[in-house]
Amino acid sequence: MYAVSESRTVATPAPPAPAPRRTFQIAEPGSRRNCARCSTCSMQRICMPAGLSATEYERLDSIICSTRIIRRGEALYRAGDAFQNVYAVRTGCFKTVVMHRDGLEQVTGFHLAGDALGLDGVSSDHHGCDAIALEDSIVCIIPFDLLELLCREVKAIQHHFTV
Repeated sequence: MYAVSESRTVATPAPPAPAPRRTFQIAEPGSRRNCARCSTCSMQRICMPAGLSATEYERLDSIICSTRIIRRGEALYRAGDAFQNVYAVRTGCFKTVVMHRDGLEQVTGFHLAGDALGLDGVSSDHHGCDAIALEDSIVCIIPFDLLELLCREVKAIQHHFTV
């Protein structure tokens, strides 16, 4: 007697296609198209003080027009970098870290959408830590010299950044 064996080929399903990467447009400097506008931003109630007038929002919009994409693992700024801007986290999240001489990293904070980053450089004109994106993130870039002038004129914004 002979044994007959039957060979079967089983189709293995293909792995699912990766989700398409989201793309973001960054406004060209000086361009008002696709630029960050606090007056129309969905995060305004989180990042900005309540009760600003239309004129105050217009003045704020005039100094904030750039956004920047920071990919997961990239640094927004590094310890020792010159301080020029404050950043508002629009989407994503960051960790701030200081590196010790022995190479160990100490996490000093986590920053979510609506939080401000970069204020560590105000007093020394240099950043004292690294800000690393924990996921693909977008920040609004706020030139500090212009923000400082605006804070002198709009008390609600001044109090928002000093509290």
